[in-house]
Amino acid sequence: MSAYIELKDICKTYRPYRQVPVEALRGVDLSVEKGEMIAITGVSGSGKSTLLHIMGFLDHPSGGTLFFERPISAKMNDREMARLRNQKVGFVLQDFALVPYRTAYENIELPLIFSRVPRKERKKRIDALCEKLAIPELKRRKVSQMSGGQKQRVAIARALINDPELILADEPTGALDRKTKLETLELIRQIHKEGKTVIVVTHDSEVAELADRRMIIQDGVLKNEATNA
Repeated sequence: MSAYIELKDICKTYRPYRQVPVEALRGVDLSVEKGEMIAITGVSGSGKSTLLHIMGFLDHPSGGTLFFERPISAKMNDREMARLRNQKVGFVLQDFALVPYRTAYENIELPLIFSRVPRKERKKRIDALCEKLAIPELKRRKVSQMSGGQKQRVAIARALINDPELILADEPTGALDRKTKLETLELIRQIHKEGKTVIVVTHDSEVAELADRRMIIQDGVLKNEATNA
C-alpha cells in the first residue's frame, strides 16, 4: 500500500466576530494508506471533528497542505469541494443527517442525483445496496418513522451509494443502543474488509479497536500513535 492522503502542518483557526480566536488544529501531520482504517480519539473540543471536516472537504484549513490522490489547492471553491466530496467521500454521522420527511430511498438517492446518475441506474444501485445492508423494507418508509438503528443503516447506505474510496465516520455509534451498536460495528468492519479506507472519530473503545491504527488528538495536536494487533 502507498499513502494516498497526506496532511502536512494543517492548522485551523476559527475567528468568531468580536470573540477570541480559537485554534482548533495546530500543525497536524497525518499520512493515510489506501485501504487503511484509522481511529481518532480525544475529548470533546480537542479538534476531532474539525480534522474530519477538512479531510472530507467540508472546510478549508487555515494553513498547511493537503494531498488526496493529488495536491489539493487552498483556493478550491465550494462547488469544486462539493464535487470532490460527492465523488470520493462518504460520511457517516452521529445524528445521521438524514432528511426526516423523506423516505430512505429518497435520502440514499441524493448523492446520485447530485452526480447526475440516470434514474434507472439510480434505482438499480439503491435496490442492490439496500438488499446488501438488509434494509429493503425501509426504502419507502420515512426517516421520521424509523428507529435509531434503521436510520444509521440508511445513513451508511447513503455514504456508500456512490462507491466512494474514503469513508469518514464521526461518532457512528454514539446515538445507538448496545444491540444496534454491535450491528453497526459489524457493518464498519465489513466496509473496511472490502477495501475502503475508513477514518473514524470516536469516544468508543470498541470502535477504535477495529482500526489498524489509533491516533489521539489533544488540544488540536495529533499524537501518540498506537498500532492494534
